[in-house]
Amino acid sequence: MQFFFIFFNFLFFFAFSKNALSKNFTMPPLVHTSAPFALVVSADSGEVLFDKNSSAFIVPSSMTKLLTLYILFDAVRKGHFQWDSSLFVSKNATQKEGSRMMLIPHQNVLLKDLVLGIIVCSGNDASTTFAEAFSGSEPQFAQHMNQVAKGLGAKNTHFTNSSGLPDLEHKTTCQDLACIALRIFQDFPEYYPYFKSKDFTFNKVRQWTKNLLVRKGIADGMKTGKTQAGGYGIVASAQRNAQRFIVVLNGMKTEQERFHQAGSLLNWAFDRFVTINLFKMNSVVKEIPVFGLNQKVGLYTPKPISICIPKYQLKDVKVKIIYYNGVYAPVRKGELLGEVQVLIPEKPKKVFHLYGNRDVILKSWWRKVLYKLGF
Repeated sequence: MQFFFIFFNFLFFFAFSKNALSKNFTMPPLVHTSAPFALVVSADSGEVLFDKNSSAFIVPSSMTKLLTLYILFDAVRKGHFQWDSSLFVSKNATQKEGSRMMLIPHQNVLLKDLVLGIIVCSGNDASTTFAEAFSGSEPQFAQHMNQVAKGLGAKNTHFTNSSGLPDLEHKTTCQDLACIALRIFQDFPEYYPYFKSKDFTFNKVRQWTKNLLVRKGIADGMKTGKTQAGGYGIVASAQRNAQRFIVVLNGMKTEQERFHQAGSLLNWAFDRFVTINLFKMNSVVKEIPVFGLNQKVGLYTPKPISICIPKYQLKDVKVKIIYYNGVYAPVRKGELLGEVQVLIPEKPKKVFHLYGNRDVILKSWWRKVLYKLGF
């Protein structure tokens, strides 16, 4: 097979981007946060833009509920629960300390109300109610949480309850919280609007979200947390001009510090970086000929290909599409046939694999013989 590639400047793509930028590109300044643990990630490309002790163990407090919500959304998707499912509220659930949805012992609550009770009210009674409905008991649910966390890639997470109540063995990292948040975006985009809710009334009690960034319109989700051991923390996300960033912070001393530090990092990311979507999920990047046949096979990417870069580097980024100029039959759908390479100055080369989008098979034995002989 002959190795072939297309090489071109990244500005070719940018000419068709919706995000028009000023020509006066400036280098991102050094950014600082008072939070002892911090991470800023592009939700579109997964690239880390800022990292401060993100792999260190932290006390996640109510940010734990993001994983509870992931499991809840997955249960609805799979048909195990419906939004109008009625869940029984145990006395145990209503006796949980901390934030509450104001559930009453032995009442029934709709799942759609329970979701808002978890997100807006940060109800420990609400998350426990779902845990008991899903697994029978909270300890069993915690075991399931840890299995799901590992499957999502949150490998340094160990939870002992569904709400984030203090426990010496209850821990995670900023990296893992960002991983869980990203998977919520990727796997359940239709359910994300729940995180935008600013208030919720249940049992005649109206509560406002504890996420000041959501209340002020700076972010559109996701979850705050606060315990004496962990301090104030937040997983915040926002979308502007078709690009989304996630900020994870923990260990701050006050609610106002949490609000200002998370807002500042979000604004910094939007001001200094640009996200370019190169190819959509399952899009055919290039069609290539099958050797000796009057047929072609498309090279597709099973995942969207996006990059997030500092605005000042935009003019220096280059893209290569590398593939075989003529492949031999049989070709199987999903066979690796090429790759997209993104070259960014002073950064490791980014490689995205391309696969065949269909089967090309020689069905009869005599056709296979003639093909091997070059006829």
